[in-house]
Order: sequence, then C-alpha cells, then structure tokens
Amino acid sequence: METITVNSLDGAYEQCSSLVNHINGDGLTLLNDLIGTVKSLKGNWIGNDASKHINNLMKVYDGLHALLSDAKGYVCFAGSRVIAMQQVRSANGGGGNVGEYLNSEELEHIRLPECQPTNEYKVEPAAANDLTSLQKECEQFYSFMSKFLEIKTDLMSNWSAGARREKAEECFEELAQNSESYKKMMAAARENLETAVANIGKLEG
Repeated sequence: METITVNSLDGAYEQCSSLVNHINGDGLTLLNDLIGTVKSLKGNWIGNDASKHINNLMKVYDGLHALLSDAKGYVCFAGSRVIAMQQVRSANGGGGNVGEYLNSEELEHIRLPECQPTNEYKVEPAAANDLTSLQKECEQFYSFMSKFLEIKTDLMSNWSAGARREKAEECFEELAQNSESYKKMMAAARENLETAVANIGKLEG
C-alpha cells in the first residue's frame, strides 16, 4: 500500500478536501457554464472567425476538464492515504481527526462537434446574452485558477513524498502553464464577440 509523507497530517486532509471541493464546486460550475455558452454560440454566432473562436472555447473546455479530472484523481488518492494514516494514529490512541473519504466522482464531460468552415455570416441578437455569459466566465476562470493555485501551493508545501506526488505535481504544472493559453483563447473569443455584437447593434440602431 502506498504511503504519503506530510508535515501536518490533519492539515494535509484539509488541503486535499479544499482542493477537491474547489474542483467539484467552482471548477464544475465553470465547465458547465462554459459549455452552455458554447452550445448557445453555435446557433447565435456564425462565420469563419466565429467558428475558430467557438472551437477554441471547446478546446479550453476539453483541456480544462481533462486536467481537472486528473488533478482530482491524484488529490483524492493522496487524501485516501492521509485518511489511512489518521486511522492508524487513532487506533494507536493518538489524537486528531479521521477525515471522510473525498468525493471522487468523475466530472461530467459533454462532447460537442467542432464548428465547420462556412461562407454564412450571421450574428443573432441573442449573441449579446452569450457575450455577457462569456465575460462572466472569463472572470470565473481567473478567480478559479487563482484559488486553485493558492490551495495547491499550500498542499504541495505540506506533502513532501509518496502517494504519486510527482504525477500530481506534473498535472498541476501542466494546468498552470495551460491556463495562460486558455486565458488568451477565452479573451480573444470575448473580444471578437464584443465586436460582432457591437456591429450588429449599429445596424439595428
């Protein structure tokens, strides 16, 4: 059985629990909101530029989903090793808590077909609502990643070895690196949609 080496046993449980709760909470909300906006945009924003940006948003969704799923798996495993040590400590008459097993349920993944190149160009009035959603999701992403990296840093400074730590660190690093390109893709889609919605607004005016 794999063991884990941590500086603070109960602290490690709290950190694992916080990270899993953050992924299951704000992380899953972000994923669901983003794919909902993509679905809506596919009908409201049509054109070659639109297709490119919508496909990029789908890449963000797929990439973020895969990395958060992996991160959650590693953290849940680490949490299970922490709990095993807490149980041994308790059986030996030691103080401290014994945590509950973390929610390791798979994150739902929605698959959508890519947008194909098209000669059609259309921006529906409802795209303005999609823009509002996408603007909010950009902020959600910044906020989610900031808190994720904060909790992750606390956990990794406490967790010194064992329980697949190297794999977890690789996953966290990949997520941190990819988050920069995800931010850029989301920002580019938002800016282009802002222009499209503004131009339609001028025509309607």
